[in-house]
Amino acid sequence: GKVAQLTSELDSTKAELREAKESFQSYRDESKEMLVMMQSDKQTLENTVTHYEEKLYRSEEYRAMAIADATRALEDDIARLIDERDDLLQRVRFFERQLAKVQAGLNEDISSVHQETQTDPIALLDSAAASDHEEYNDDPTNAEEDADEGESPQPSATTAVFKSRKRRAKPKPNKPRRNLGGFTDFISLDKVGRMKSRSWVVKCIAQIYADKTVADATDDRENNERQKICEYVYDWHLNRYGLRNLAEMNLLDLIVSCRHFAKSNMKIRLFSHFTGLTDTASPFRDSMEHVNFYLLCLTQLAGSQPIVTLFPDTEDGIAWLKPAKVLTAIKNIFKCIDDSDKYREFMEEKVEPLQDSKTSLIDADVLLLVLLEDWSRRVELNLVHLKALFRAGDSDNDGFVTYDEFRQLVKLASSSVSDQRITKMYRQALMASGGDVIDQSSFVSIMKRHGMSKWLINWSASGAASATVSNEMNPDDMFEVLDSALETSSPSLEDQLRAVREKVSNEETITDIEKNYRSFMTKYSSRVDPEGAWLAYRLLVGKIASVLTQCRTGHANALSGRAAQSSASAGAGEDAVDLASGVPLAWPSPLADAGHHQQAAKPGLRRRGRGPRQGLVRGQRFVPARSERGPGTPGGPLGPLSSGEQGEPSGLPEQRGAAEEPR
Repeated sequence: GKVAQLTSELDSTKAELREAKESFQSYRDESKEMLVMMQSDKQTLENTVTHYEEKLYRSEEYRAMAIADATRALEDDIARLIDERDDLLQRVRFFERQLAKVQAGLNEDISSVHQETQTDPIALLDSAAASDHEEYNDDPTNAEEDADEGESPQPSATTAVFKSRKRRAKPKPNKPRRNLGGFTDFISLDKVGRMKSRSWVVKCIAQIYADKTVADATDDRENNERQKICEYVYDWHLNRYGLRNLAEMNLLDLIVSCRHFAKSNMKIRLFSHFTGLTDTASPFRDSMEHVNFYLLCLTQLAGSQPIVTLFPDTEDGIAWLKPAKVLTAIKNIFKCIDDSDKYREFMEEKVEPLQDSKTSLIDADVLLLVLLEDWSRRVELNLVHLKALFRAGDSDNDGFVTYDEFRQLVKLASSSVSDQRITKMYRQALMASGGDVIDQSSFVSIMKRHGMSKWLINWSASGAASATVSNEMNPDDMFEVLDSALETSSPSLEDQLRAVREKVSNEETITDIEKNYRSFMTKYSSRVDPEGAWLAYRLLVGKIASVLTQCRTGHANALSGRAAQSSASAGAGEDAVDLASGVPLAWPSPLADAGHHQQAAKPGLRRRGRGPRQGLVRGQRFVPARSERGPGTPGGPLGPLSSGEQGEPSGLPEQRGAAEEPR
């Protein structure tokens, strides 16, 4: 009986356990469902909160913008009302003085004894004065000036009639034109700007610089020309204020404030230099090169921080930089300074003295000024290089370059320039020169305008001579570097010219290379213009390399049969010559002329040439000895460059070491 009772209790316990498990599973499933629902509700609430936070943030932004716009509008309205109030006060004062004068005249009795009768003579105005007297002045400002000239407020009887009429307007003196600097051609509003605080001016300038760096980056990506600083500042105000009058009024405020704070704040002074508001003789005035370099310096000095961090809103407004940061920035700025000695010299002479004695920090404004001054020296050097580049491209030395010459010079300065941009530059240069060809000043101006004045000469031409040449170098040393490049170049210049003559059949190409070669020989033989000789050499070598590359890639014409003509001409024993100009059409070695110049310039220097030309007069040519020419190629490495036509002589008899009179 007891076992049965225990068994019954066990069964009941198992039944309760099953019920408990079922109940637990039910509660568990319900809990999971509730948890999923609660998580979903939580996500919904979070999204709702985020949405309202964004909406609140936008509302605050809109409110701040609306308050700022309303504040600016109210400030403008207040300023306009103040101007109108001052004008009305001036008019009221004038009318009060006029009223006092009229009342004084009415209260005073006029003696009839002195009054003129009808029979008395009356002073009449002449015809010219009468015609002028018909114009009257209704401007109270000029009338007030007339009233202050010391005339009696009590007119006599003779002039009472004329005094009762309005005075003739006096010609207003020409007002001195406002000094708007580079903004003269943009601003049409005839008002005077209002003085703003120095903090406002600095913040405005910082934002302009920051926005211009972004705009310049966009222009560079789209291959567009960068805007000048004054034009960009005007557009910046138009973009910010929308209305022209409002934009010009705020720009006038900036101009007036810059002129006021230029002497006490270096940031404002540099901005005034760039926009032409202060010193007209400053090298920074309206200079794209200096503005671009200054923005580059700002970007590098700021590093990963925005540019505005260099314009702190503090009492002194100075941004202090750590020497390590300055060192990194200068390395990035002056990538052309790859010589360790020169770089250390620059750091020791110009950067280290700027460190504060206590903190070792460097004033960013002073550093920027030092960098700009050093850049000005480089700009002058670039100007010298551009002029030398023009002289090298001027093959006929007439002071002008054609389109083909201009295109070659631009490609030499920057090989990545597109043909479309070159055509645009050529059109702008033609408009500047006012003719069908381009002069030197127009060429230099357009190259600087398109940011190509940074081009530096690679003095290690042909990869043989490794030397860095600057404008302070001795001309003889520069020619020695060129001599070394000619001697050690492989293949030699003569071999390259011979290859061109053998492989190219296009006469225009041959003529072009002849012109470049003669230009190079003229500059190289004179030993006067080393930069022009170097650039002419680079232009010649570049042209030859381009032609030979086209031949190898199959873009040139069919191979010329000049070798056969050269062999036939060799049998006649005559060389090609230009009898009209006397310019040699063969290709003698450039070093044939260099020996006597080097010997005269530096005594004791080893003579590299084969000897000077002797007895050379106009209309003659120098023909190297047969030992100096290749076999079967009379006239030099290329053979005869022109042949006689229609019975005309094709050249002169061969000469050995000296020139003969032409037949």
